[in-house]
Amino acid sequence: MHRGDAASDWESLPEWLVLFSDSPPVGFRRFLKAGFRHVRALAFDAMFDTWIMYDAQLDQLVVRPIDRATVTSLLSFTHWSGGKVLRAAARKRRLSWRPPSCAAAVGELLGVSALTPFGLHRTLLANGATELKQHGLSQATEA
Repeated sequence: MHRGDAASDWESLPEWLVLFSDSPPVGFRRFLKAGFRHVRALAFDAMFDTWIMYDAQLDQLVVRPIDRATVTSLLSFTHWSGGKVLRAAARKRRLSWRPPSCAAAVGELLGVSALTPFGLHRTLLANGATELKQHGLSQATEA
């Protein structure tokens, strides 16, 4: 695989940690299930020896490298605040149109359809994702 081939680089991230969390129930978020008002995804890129964060927000899409300590902090905070963490495999599929939301963006990343974070959570579990409990979070960052 060659570093300049973006498609190959992205396909080299077959497994993601998907973090579901709450946020204040304001605006459209008041219609979303408590505990599932936001979702972001993390993956380890062995080619570049770094973690990648994929976080679709209302006003921007954040895709950036983060260090292992930040991953550990995000996982711990997600669990501490009552959120859920799933380990999910990405599947290939064609892009489709979805209303812009964090769940739709992460769903597209992983190859599944979802409109809400709770819907994404259910869909990922139905497709073989596994929930990481507190005691499994530290092993999740082992590359």
